[in-house]
Amino acid sequence: MDIYGPHLATIKGKMTRRSPNAERMKPLLPIPLDILDAHPCIDLFLDVMTVQGIPFLVSISGSYKFRTGEAHRNQSKLKGTDIIKGVKRIMGLYQARGLEVARISADNEFGVLREHIRPTQLNIVGADVHVGAIERSNRTVKERTRCLLHN
Repeated sequence: MDIYGPHLATIKGKMTRRSPNAERMKPLLPIPLDILDAHPCIDLFLDVMTVQGIPFLVSISGSYKFRTGEAHRNQSKLKGTDIIKGVKRIMGLYQARGLEVARISADNEFGVLREHIRPTQLNIVGADVHVGAIERSNRTVKERTRCLLHN
């Protein structure tokens, strides 16, 4: 007992797990009023970006340049219900901070949103036209990720 101590397997087998400490919710930091007054309404740009066959619902806000991304591993292409749920989650992020999403610009695959996001205005671009802000954001994300991986 002095050299080896108690039998470790016996101790581990007979012990019960202690309950972990409760996690406390951290309050959201408020957006400073001068910034909120300057940009109370935002434009949101949406797209589906695929990485190695996995579709990501990505967004960027016009004035704040806040990006979001959500992976969907089960589908090779996003369904309408996935798009609706994802966009509602994104809009909820902004609404929780006191911001209003005034307009959404996206490709024609986001046409299913029109009835679900009212009174937010939905701008669907033409078939051969892209939403420049989100396309550039997707390219930036892919380039930075490549740089990080090769570093």
